[in-house]
Amino acid sequence: MIASAQGTGNTLFRQLSVNDGLSHSDVTAMVQDHSGFLWFGTHNGLNKYDGKTVQVFKNIPGDTSSLPNNRITVILPDGDGHLWIGTE
Repeated sequence: MIASAQGTGNTLFRQLSVNDGLSHSDVTAMVQDHSGFLWFGTHNGLNKYDGKTVQVFKNIPGDTSSLPNNRITVILPDGDGHLWIGTE
């Protein structure tokens, strides 16, 4: 994928790592939602980035409303603003 920016050339890119709160260094999926949050699927959970902090979502054994598995394979947005998360 090629990324380009138009304008003043003052585009800032920041690399996130486990030191910033990312749950794993292997990112397997990424999407930006309708509110501008970045979502990263990793080998150890789902991560939501708001531009400053990372919030991690993981499987909680016995909690059927949590992720079924921590190994995220795909994140897909739909037209209603929902994210669909695929796991192994």
